[in-house]
Amino acid sequence: MHTVKRRNRQTGLAFLGIACLTIAFVGIGTAQAQTTLAEFSGADQQRLKSRAFKLDQPQVINFSISGSPLQKSMLTKIGESFVQRDYSVNLSAWIINSNDRSTVWELDNGTIKALDDEGGPRLNDEISLPAGEYEVYIFPIQFVKSVSIIGLIKYNTSEDNSEFEQEIADFLRTLKITVTGKGSPLPADFAQQRVASLQRQAFVSLPAREAQRNMEAGFSLTNQADIRVYAVGELYMDGRYDYAWIEDVNSGEHVWEMNHDNSAAAGGAAKNRRVNKLVSLPPGDYAAHFVSDDSHYYGNWNDAPPHDPAFWGLHLFNENGVAQVSSFNIEQHMRNNLIVDMRTQRDYAFQTRGFSLDHEQNVRIQATGEGMAGHMVDYGYIVDASTGKRVWEMRFSESQHAGGAFKNRVVRSNLKLPAGSYVAYYLSDDSHSYDSWNDSPPSTPSDWGLMILGGRDFDKSSVRTFNPSDTRLEVAAITQIGDDQTRSQNFSLDEMSTLNVVAIGEGSSGRMYDYAWITRAGDGQVVWEMTYSMTSHAGGSYKNRQYVGTISLPAGSYVLHYRSDDSHSFAAWNDNPPTDAGRYGVSLYHSR
Repeated sequence: MHTVKRRNRQTGLAFLGIACLTIAFVGIGTAQAQTTLAEFSGADQQRLKSRAFKLDQPQVINFSISGSPLQKSMLTKIGESFVQRDYSVNLSAWIINSNDRSTVWELDNGTIKALDDEGGPRLNDEISLPAGEYEVYIFPIQFVKSVSIIGLIKYNTSEDNSEFEQEIADFLRTLKITVTGKGSPLPADFAQQRVASLQRQAFVSLPAREAQRNMEAGFSLTNQADIRVYAVGELYMDGRYDYAWIEDVNSGEHVWEMNHDNSAAAGGAAKNRRVNKLVSLPPGDYAAHFVSDDSHYYGNWNDAPPHDPAFWGLHLFNENGVAQVSSFNIEQHMRNNLIVDMRTQRDYAFQTRGFSLDHEQNVRIQATGEGMAGHMVDYGYIVDASTGKRVWEMRFSESQHAGGAFKNRVVRSNLKLPAGSYVAYYLSDDSHSYDSWNDSPPSTPSDWGLMILGGRDFDKSSVRTFNPSDTRLEVAAITQIGDDQTRSQNFSLDEMSTLNVVAIGEGSSGRMYDYAWITRAGDGQVVWEMTYSMTSHAGGSYKNRQYVGTISLPAGSYVLHYRSDDSHSFAAWNDNPPTDAGRYGVSLYHSR
C-alpha cells in the first residue's frame, strides 16, 4: 500500500479559535459503508483542483486513488543512438481544515507509478478526523528521466516530446481520486467563499493573484498592540521572490520583514514559505507590502503549490480586537510627503532635481540601483546647491539586496537637512535598468531610481523646487565632458568673491589629462589651475581625481576652461567611473 505522511502540526490560524488536529492512522476496511464526500475524475498536469466536504461527527474517512497503467519506459532513436525514458508522475495531494487552515493530511512524496504492465496506480488510506469542514487539493507534476542506451554522448533537449506528453496526459485523464465518509460534500465554491470570509476579517488583505505586483496598504495604530501576520510566499535561503514587509512610513524603517529564517515550510515545494505569528507594533503609521515576481503564484504554479494556496500574499489580523487600528491611502500619503521622484530610470540616465527647504527638515531617502563588487553603477546622490558638497550618496556598503539578481541594491536612509538648497542626482550605465533588464529585476522594478520623502513632522509648505541649472546658484559649469573636448564659459563677478570649486578629471603619475583652469578675460592670464598635487581620489578607478575647495577672485570678467584627452570620459569610461560621474568636469558656486 502507498504510504502517507501524517503530521500533528501547529499550523492553523490560532486567532480564529480553532483547535489544531491530531491525525491517527487506522486500518483499511470501512470505506464500503461510506458516501462520496469529494471526487476528482481525471487530472491536468500542473493544474490545482480542489473540493470541500463537511463531517458532522468524528470519524474515519477514506482517501483512494485508481487509474489505468502508465507505460513506464519508452525508447526513442536520436541519430544513431537510442534514449530510454522512465516516467513517473508526482501527485501532490493534501487536506486542510477549512477554518484554521491547518494541514491534516498529505500524500507522502506523492509519487504515483504504474505497478506493472497490467495494473494502474492504486492507493487506499484511512484518516481519523474530528467533525468540521475540510478542503481537499490535488496537483500533478510530471517528471521524466532519460538514460543513454547506445552511443549517446550528448542528450538533445530540443527533440520533439509530443508523444511522451500525450502519454502523460492520457494517464492523468484516467486518474480517479475519491474521498468517502459519513458526511456531505460542500458546494463547488465553498472554499472560495470561506477564504473570502476569512480575508474580510483582516484589516489588511493583500492576496497575490498576478505576477510582478507590488501591493501595499496603509494602516495606523493609536496603541501598542500585537497584530497577527499571516503571509505565504516564495523564499530561498539566499533569495526572496514573493514576500512581505511592514514599514514605518515616517522613518522608512522596516519594522518587520518576511525572510527564510522567520518563516516555516508552507507545504508543497520547498520554496513555499509561511509566516503565522504575532508582531508587536508601537503606535504609528505603517505601510504593509507584498511583492511577487514573474512566476509561481496563485493560479500559475510552476511547482507544487503551498497547502493554503488562496492565502498567497499578506494578511494582517487584529488579534483579539485589542489594536486600535484605522486605514489610510498610502498613495495619497506619499503624494503629500513627496519631495523628489526620480524613479523608473532607464539606461544612460543623468537626472537632476533641485529642492529648497525654508527650515530644517527630516527626510526619507530610498534609492534603488545596480551595484557589484562593492561599487555602484546605477546610483543617486544629493549635493548642497550652494557649495557643491555632497550631503548624501548611495553606497554599496550601506545597501541591501532589492530582490531578483543580487546586483539589484536598495538603500533606505533617514537624514536631517538644514535650511538650504539641494540638488538630487541619479545616474545609470548602459545596461540593466527599468524595462530593460539583463538579469532578474528587483522586487519593485518601478522603484529603480531615487525618491525623497518628508520624514517625521514634515512641513510641506517649507519645500520649494527649482531648476538645478539656475545661474543664481551656479556661477559657471562645464560638466558631462566627453573625449577630446576643449570647452569654455565666460562669467563675471561684481565684487571680490569666494567661490566653491568642484572639479573632477583624469590624472596619474603626477599629471592631469582631463582638467580645468580659469583665466582673466582681458589678457588670458591663468588665475587658477587644477593640478594633480591638489587633487584627491574621486572614487572608482584611482586615476579619477577631484578638487573640492575654494578660490578668491576680485571683481572682473573671467573664462572657465576644461580640456579632455582621447579616452575615459563621461561619454565612454574605459575604467570604473568616479562616484560623482554626472559632474565630470568643473562647477563654480557662490560661497555662503
